Amino acid sequence: MKITSEHFSIKLNIQTGGADFEFPGGLYLKNTIASFQCNDHLIKSSGLSSHEVETEKIEDKIGKGLLIHFAHKNDSFRLTQYITLYHNKPFLLIGATGEKNNKEFQTNYFSPLSVTAANSGSGFIPGSKPRLLDMPFDNDNWTKALTVNWNDTAKIGTGYEFTSFYDYDTQNGVVIGSLTHDFWKTGIQYSIGNETGMLNTLVVYGGAATADNKIHPNAY
Repeated sequence: MKITSEHFSIKLNIQTGGADFEFPGGLYLKNTIASFQCNDHLIKSSGLSSHEVETEKIEDKIGKGLLIHFAHKNDSFRLTQYITLYHNKPFLLIGATGEKNNKEFQTNYFSPLSVTAANSGSGFIPGSKPRLLDMPFDNDNWTKALTVNWNDTAKIGTGYEFTSFYDYDTQNGVVIGSLTHDFWKTGIQYSIGNETGMLNTLVVYGGAATADNKIHPNAY
């Protein structure tokens, strides 16, 4: 299934359970998945045996739009991603729910959007000066936000609550962040590739409960 607009293109693969997101100018996230932790097991949407897509028209205080249910299941688990698109709006909303044996369960890790090399996932930021924003765990110590450059030595990290990846010269890019949660912070784990503009990992997850590595200086 593929849906396109002037702001983005979404492709849902019912064979693999993966989702592609493409944006104007060539920026993309491909083969994204969802996942959650259940006991000691990481349940991935791509690892469940069947995948199906349903859509429904919606209207709420934001406007009129389309709600996509991208469901993944096997005999024990059901993981459903919800992608909401609004008419003439340059953004989309992504959420997810999980069930075990048709019942709710508790978890301290849930990712509605993940790009991982293990799932052949990848991301790309076009332009000559791609950047990725790494926000601190909190700002009690007036910690600076980091702008990750592909020429930097550090290639991996975890930001919190939101991030942006964009081209410094044109300022064209995408912002990803949390809209609602309760007492858990949203973590954004990333790793950048050796090739300029390539993202090897981008995992947005609920359950980030600890601060950055204390051996690093505050502004790292």
